[in-house]
Amino acid sequence: MLFLSKYSDWPRRPKWFTWPVISWSLYDLANTLFSFCVISRYFAFWVTKEKGGQDIQYGIAMSVSMMIAAILQITLSPISDETGKRKIFVLVFTLIGVAFTAMIGRAVTLSTGLFYFVMANIGAQCAMVFYNAMLADVADDRHLARISGIGTGVGYLGTVIGIFYVSRFAAAGSYTGIFLPVALLYLGFSLPLFFFVREQPGLHRVSFVDGLRNSWEAFFVTLNRVVRHREILLFFIAILIGLEATHTVIQYMGIYANKVVGLSETKRAFLGVQLDEIDIFFFMVVFFALIGSFVVGHLGDKWGHWRMLLVVMGIWVVGLIAGTLNTSKEVFYVVGALIATGLGGIWTVSRSFLMAVCHPEEKSQMFAIFGLVNKGAAIVGPLIWGGMVYFLRDSPAIQYRAALFSMALVMFIGLIVMSRVRLEPRPLEVYPPGG
Repeated sequence: MLFLSKYSDWPRRPKWFTWPVISWSLYDLANTLFSFCVISRYFAFWVTKEKGGQDIQYGIAMSVSMMIAAILQITLSPISDETGKRKIFVLVFTLIGVAFTAMIGRAVTLSTGLFYFVMANIGAQCAMVFYNAMLADVADDRHLARISGIGTGVGYLGTVIGIFYVSRFAAAGSYTGIFLPVALLYLGFSLPLFFFVREQPGLHRVSFVDGLRNSWEAFFVTLNRVVRHREILLFFIAILIGLEATHTVIQYMGIYANKVVGLSETKRAFLGVQLDEIDIFFFMVVFFALIGSFVVGHLGDKWGHWRMLLVVMGIWVVGLIAGTLNTSKEVFYVVGALIATGLGGIWTVSRSFLMAVCHPEEKSQMFAIFGLVNKGAAIVGPLIWGGMVYFLRDSPAIQYRAALFSMALVMFIGLIVMSRVRLEPRPLEVYPPGG
């Protein structure tokens, strides 16, 4: 592997707001809207309050959906690379996510709703793997982190839409009405990607059938290269551990805010809109996440992606420990600001780091491995949280705080592993001819 630092041929300033960049970023908004409204905000309450289910049932549904999504990504990502096609996979999985999100609102029983959620999440998670690989279609090598940061930042506007618009379809104890609006918005904000982003031609052109036949073999070839490359291997291990905490906190933060901190679902006027305290908290979170995306993206290109990963993971550790030790509303808002800043940053520099060091022929496969790591993190973490809450059910004063503290420990372990990675600032990986 050869790392070069010749920047003389690169444009000095990127074109931030071309139609392809805007359209690519709007898909991040669509997926974030789904992630916030369904995963973070309302589905957990639909399970536990409207249908009388348990945290562990939601955790199991999440884990199952992530496992299936991981298998599909491993199978399909080599086909994407070999055929030079990514957009078609984004389209198919997006439609799956949209359809089953809408169907959650028509579910009568808890088990049916959990099944629809599993299918919707499979669609959303698989689509993001191929969408992330399309970063190379809209960004040059010098500005990967910045364009990635734009996507992440614009994406968090999906949370703002969820707070100020989708919230009007929900009431305390009744959340069924939000799923159809989320599905329609998810579809609407996805469409520009399919119309205005043109894929760069792939290095190999084979048929879909040939790609399917060779998919697992190609995946294991890529996996072997990852194992032999110390920096990328450690990066994946560290991200696997760190995202255990990230996914779990995102999934259960609404419940924690309600049951431990005491944020209520009673609506009151906020910026001219009727919002409850939980939505106001999430609005503050998305504000800092948006800022963190842009700032960390800029600093990642300037100081190095690895250094910024260490910073944002450290921010998460501090925030989670503080949220465990003090559950007052004032401290919780500060904790939310810290975590949100780190949340926006960790996605931004993770995918720009990976895009900078992966072979051009393996973008989708590398992001499939990243997706596999991502999904693996969402399998164990929710089970740890749900299991801890369940086994400490006789100690309601500490069960959720213990669960949050366990995530701080997990993130700290990930930070230690990430500190073992060594990589030059702003690396650009190129392969010699024929290499």
